[in-house]
Amino acid sequence: MREAETAMAEIVLVVEYRIKPEFRDAYLARVRRHRKDVMANEPDCKTFNILTTDEDPNKVLLYEIYADAAAFDAHGKTPYM
Repeated sequence: MREAETAMAEIVLVVEYRIKPEFRDAYLARVRRHRKDVMANEPDCKTFNILTTDEDPNKVLLYEIYADAAAFDAHGKTPYM
């Protein structure tokens, strides 16, 4: 195998939350700040999406892609995590 073929696999994180209606706005504000921190400070976080739907406004899905396991481990050690 060539070196390029043995590269570390990306880590994909999919998290679904159901938020109580009275906490939805505060939660979304907090997770948006968190996304901003991640994207500004973690170059190996390739994607961090916050998804909501009109059909169920209290359902929130986070979709994150990290370059590899080391990037995901580093994410867990950040002060904002």
